[in-house]
Amino acid sequence: MHSATRQAERRQNQNRPSPFLKVGSDFYVLASSQASRRTVRVLTSAHNFAVFDATGDILESPLEALGFFHNDTRYLSRFEMQVAGRLPYFLNSYLSDDKAEFRANLTNPDIANYTGVVQLARNSMQIERGWTLANGALAHRVMVKNFSRARIDIALDFFYGADFADLFEVRGVPRKRHGRHLRPRIGERSVRFLYEGLDEIRRITEIQFNTPPRSISRSHAGFEFGLDPDEQGVIEVLVSGQWGTAVTGPRRKMRSFAASLASRREELESAEKSWSSISASSKMFSTMLQQSQADLTSIITHSHGATYMMAGIPWFATLFGRDSLITAMSLLPFNPAIAAGTLRSLAELQGTREDEARDEQPGKIVHETRSGEMARTGEVPFGRYYGSVDSTPLFLWLFGEYTSATGDMELAEELWPNVERALDWIETYGDRDRDGYVEYLRETPRGLANQGWKDSFDAISHRDGELA
Repeated sequence: MHSATRQAERRQNQNRPSPFLKVGSDFYVLASSQASRRTVRVLTSAHNFAVFDATGDILESPLEALGFFHNDTRYLSRFEMQVAGRLPYFLNSYLSDDKAEFRANLTNPDIANYTGVVQLARNSMQIERGWTLANGALAHRVMVKNFSRARIDIALDFFYGADFADLFEVRGVPRKRHGRHLRPRIGERSVRFLYEGLDEIRRITEIQFNTPPRSISRSHAGFEFGLDPDEQGVIEVLVSGQWGTAVTGPRRKMRSFAASLASRREELESAEKSWSSISASSKMFSTMLQQSQADLTSIITHSHGATYMMAGIPWFATLFGRDSLITAMSLLPFNPAIAAGTLRSLAELQGTREDEARDEQPGKIVHETRSGEMARTGEVPFGRYYGSVDSTPLFLWLFGEYTSATGDMELAEELWPNVERALDWIETYGDRDRDGYVEYLRETPRGLANQGWKDSFDAISHRDGELA
């Protein structure tokens, strides 16, 4: 290649914009142009969630929120499927109405031999993928059916990996050090990935197949199907995670996809009992109501012995004082149990001391909780972070509205000491200059500069656009 051509290519690569943009605070979420172009499907259950592309794959893309996450850690960072060494042809995909199952419908592309002769025409096979998230494990089923008029022998390959990335790392926060990835343990039909974090927690991902593959390694499992016309073959996979200081890890019993899906649906049906029954003469409006209820039910979680609404998937799949309180207040006429659970959860985490590293003061209501490796080691201050000026007043507001709406004096009496401490925070730490207004001052340089509802670094500006 001529040197002039090489120099032109170098200039072109230098001028090509990076797909990731980093500006602002330490905890700015990187803007990924790849993610903006991708259609994703999301499953949630308690503190677990999984994000797939539209075909049902989890692509290996470190700075995209694709994968299976538990407690702010990515336990599965890759799970891709190929048919006869080729990507399947995508038809459609959707979430079930109750958000319990994700289905993708695929078929085979034209499959040719080394001379270019097509040996299997496109659309000869139906490939249906199903995913569900239940009991802390991700279950997958692949059904392959032969619609051709001849017997086919076809290879089905899965490529997988577990990076155990902290959620803040996926968001773009750099790390100087990482824990230790141990050698994967490979069984006849399973692979176990092990990681020892800097927080001295061992995290384990186990991938199990319901039938032994013809080949299996730390990154790949290969299967072969021999299918007569109209015959169907099925492969099932279970992905589970464990964590703890002394996890030796008894193997989770392989559970069928049908059993996992039934368990998740039973859980969702139980949660639906706490909702008010709403009907409308308009079919479209009724459908919107049902869809809204299913969406909200899918992000209800349980922690600290109570129930609350998570703030959002993927970056905010946890308890947020402000967000959870506002959501609970909006839902008070339809599901008061969420308000009661939110109040109990936040009361348990109410501030007890002055801690500048967490912007904590006695009586203050928490802003955010995290349980990932970076929060546990102090690399980010959000393990239990109190940098919110309005969580405490909102706690009192929801307490009053809930008590007035339900007459639940038992909960009112239970939480009254927390109410008094919250009022005391407003009058002391919340109003330092005694002017009758609540204000905020960030105590830690690593916390949030803006601690109101618009808390991004560039949220507050003058009329001319200059940052305040």
